[in-house]
Amino acid sequence: MECFRYNYDTDPQGYVRYFGRYRGTFYEPFLLHRFPLDRHYVEIRMSTTWPVQVMRYCVYENYANTMETFSMAAWHLPKENALDVVVEPLPTTPSRFHFSRVSLRCKVERAHMYFFWNAVVPFFLICVLVFVTFLFEADDLSGRLSVSLALLLTAVAFKFVVASSLPLVEYLTLIDRYFLLGILLIFVVSVENAIVRALDLYESEYTAVVDRLFLYVSGGIWLVGHLVTLLVAWCHPERLFTPWDKVQSGF
Repeated sequence: MECFRYNYDTDPQGYVRYFGRYRGTFYEPFLLHRFPLDRHYVEIRMSTTWPVQVMRYCVYENYANTMETFSMAAWHLPKENALDVVVEPLPTTPSRFHFSRVSLRCKVERAHMYFFWNAVVPFFLICVLVFVTFLFEADDLSGRLSVSLALLLTAVAFKFVVASSLPLVEYLTLIDRYFLLGILLIFVVSVENAIVRALDLYESEYTAVVDRLFLYVSGGIWLVGHLVTLLVAWCHPERLFTPWDKVQSGF
């Protein structure tokens, strides 16, 4: 970190105040369970090397604690982009001196529409095509499985392609769970096709009922779930995100 602009002045009480602009690269770990609908606090902590009797941080009351807004491809700064500024003393050192520390914290949330149009929408359409298998007769197992298994391989390949744009973490993110749910849907439809074929071989009178009931239940849950999510995103988009008071720090 480097200082590229600074200034000094003196207040009426005789204190010397130092103003500086610093430039540097900062790193902070993020918890990505809600990716790509994740929010984070970016926090910067600075401490002095002189005791508080010589130097201490203070909040300059004549200026609002705000950030200059700028365009970022992957992140959004919320409209209420005020900085949280906290000045606190560091724990007492062995030399019994107290040092001043200031914490600057701002809010950022991910620009998630890229993942919506390039990952969620194509994957949703791939999964919807699995219901085409119900256009085949129940005894045409080869026709049904040719569609469902081809879609299963397509979904898995699509997930591996998109994985290059996803964070490499050891836990499941929100978009990972969505992909696994879609792959599970295609797998369950394939199993249902085999079960219906087995019932047809035994000339069961419940073959058509089971086939139609599964189509209505699985298709209804998949489509209605997406419609409800879209309505919530359209009417109350804030509900898709974790409230700011519950956002956890990566530290």
